[in-house]
Amino acid sequence: MNWICGHTISEFYRSGILGLFVSSPGDLHGICPQCIARVSGIDLYLKKVIRPHHEKWEMMSDEIHAAHFKCPDCSGPGCRVCNHHPANYDTYRNRDTDRNPPSAESTVIIASQSTVGSYLATPQGMTLYYFARDVPGSGTTACAGACTSLWPAFSAGTISIQPPLVASDFGTIIPPGGTIQTTYQGWPLYLYSKDTGPGQVNGNGYLSSWYVMNTGYSVMIMDNSTVGPYLSDPAGMTLYVFSHDTPGSGTSACSGTCQTLWPPFYAKTIVAPTGAAPADFGSIQRSDGSMQTTYMGLPLYYYSVDTKAGELKGHGYLGIWSAASVGTGSPNLILAATTTPTQTTAAPTTTMPTYSYGY
Repeated sequence: MNWICGHTISEFYRSGILGLFVSSPGDLHGICPQCIARVSGIDLYLKKVIRPHHEKWEMMSDEIHAAHFKCPDCSGPGCRVCNHHPANYDTYRNRDTDRNPPSAESTVIIASQSTVGSYLATPQGMTLYYFARDVPGSGTTACAGACTSLWPAFSAGTISIQPPLVASDFGTIIPPGGTIQTTYQGWPLYLYSKDTGPGQVNGNGYLSSWYVMNTGYSVMIMDNSTVGPYLSDPAGMTLYVFSHDTPGSGTSACSGTCQTLWPPFYAKTIVAPTGAAPADFGSIQRSDGSMQTTYMGLPLYYYSVDTKAGELKGHGYLGIWSAASVGTGSPNLILAATTTPTQTTAAPTTTMPTYSYGY
């Protein structure tokens, strides 16, 4: 029996093999592993196909209308996902996706769920995640060793996307000792090995460090071994809170010279990872008429001495500035601490008055 393209199918069956269900001709679609041609209209149950150099791949089915291939090297759901054999292999897609497939040119698509919003996914619908311990734009990844088995790096190969995605938002890194990995706005992208089918988001919120890569984030969660999870903007610039601000007061105690050193952060619409509840965000109008975003009632600020993503130079500054903590009950780690942390970052050398307000 041959594919429509003429290449040979080594084994095929017309009865319930592997739990696959074909209700009518055309329900089962596939990719020829020899020429990568898309084949449709196959009214049969397929157990195994000749895959050059892929003899140890095994097909498994986890639900009706959905079949995935399990990689023997990393247990990932297919080589376009785990990147072990990206040139010659693709997975079957579920029936609904096949009837309305994304463009054949797309290597990354946008998927959507009511619980997590719009997020990046593979053409097969497998969810893409970011790791809060990564630093966007750093060219490396914090996921190594055993982490890579649970969170395999995603590689899209040559990026080809459809609007509203923008090709310039995507890039590629090769971490030391790692594999080629696709990035989005500087953030390395991952799959979760326990997502076994399209649309699953089982890794979202895992260990408060893994989140779906939502395309609309206006704030993000980063994680640091010293301060734990904290808020940043989408570019990875740290957001801070000020101990002299009063939660819920609707005002900021930082103005004038202080505002120059600690610029206000404002996002008109808040889209945040699961670990930061949208209801905890708000906004205030400052004395100069500009707007500022609040988190748990406290205004959010940048620190002008931070010049790169992931920097935390303002945390602990003068004992009254704190990275905006997430998941600790209070965004101000300095006030929450029983003792004032030892300051590890020197004050900026710029000549300015030194008051008790941190400027």
